[in-house]
Amino acid sequence: MPSNLEKDYTDIHRFRLNSLTKNPVSINNELEKKCVGLIRSMNLQYGAIDLVKDIDNNLYFLEVNALGDWLWVEQNHKLPTTESIANLIERNAK
Repeated sequence: MPSNLEKDYTDIHRFRLNSLTKNPVSINNELEKKCVGLIRSMNLQYGAIDLVKDIDNNLYFLEVNALGDWLWVEQNHKLPTTESIANLIERNAK
């Protein structure tokens, strides 16, 4: 664990992102439906939902970013997020 993580855990912006362990996680269908429902209830087409997982594998909701940055996650984990967002935009433009 980075030495500054414990004292700065309340704000991710207080320490370097490269010092954090970041891994994609699968969520169950119930949580997926809740996340989609939350985004829809906010009348958003896209929203970056921030979740954290503790050492006991419990997931916690932090926030929704209507203009959330995904590139750093995509680059670290080779996820097709940009392609998915582009497809969403294209579908909505028709």
